[in-house]
Amino acid sequence: MEEVKCVELNGNSSICSIPPWIEILKNKLNSAISGQAIIVTRMSKLNYIILKFLGVKTLGRINGDVVIGYLGGVNNKNRIMVRLEPIDWYSVYSFKLPKFLALPLSELSRVLIYLTIGALGVLVNLAAVIYTYSTLSKYLGLISNTVASVLGFEVSVIFNFTLHELITFRGTGLSKSIRSITERLIKYHSASIASFLSQVSMANLLPFLFKIPVWIGQFVGIVVGFIINFILGYLYTWSRHRIK
Repeated sequence: MEEVKCVELNGNSSICSIPPWIEILKNKLNSAISGQAIIVTRMSKLNYIILKFLGVKTLGRINGDVVIGYLGGVNNKNRIMVRLEPIDWYSVYSFKLPKFLALPLSELSRVLIYLTIGALGVLVNLAAVIYTYSTLSKYLGLISNTVASVLGFEVSVIFNFTLHELITFRGTGLSKSIRSITERLIKYHSASIASFLSQVSMANLLPFLFKIPVWIGQFVGIVVGFIINFILGYLYTWSRHRIK
């Protein structure tokens, strides 16, 4: 167990806890609070499992609540319930992880939205390709394949970008100036192109080098492409200003 430390909250009381909870409690509790109480919070099983996996300690559990500190001393009759926001979880996870990993881990619902929009983008891509090919094939011949593929890719990128701007990263302090939006669009294009190229490369290179089925190469390419898209898209394009 980490050594419990106490910091003064006001002239009459102090908060006692362990890192990283003590810094969070200093910021969340009003300096006018006094007396003695146990400071507890409620967290999901997933959050609790992540804390255990990372080795972030707490001060125990009481009736399902997690103890993260004491106000002025230990008194089981008085409790202060503290609600942890995503920014608080970011601070907690940053205690053990690099900040670029702590951020998405602290906002799993936003990551889920990001992935859902990405999946919808695949469907939009396919729909655009099918429509474009069926419309242009009788006029352009074989070149309609390339035109349909490029147009499908572009439509899906614009679709994804728009929904990420309006939904996924709403309320994260992004600049709404034309210049900033354009810069993010260019960065997201780069992330999407890099992801696409990695899929194509792996699907062709791995079967050639290791004599494995093409679907395995494609699967590896999808995984690598997702990692690239996540780093360049989620973290660099939209979240870099929040990683402090």
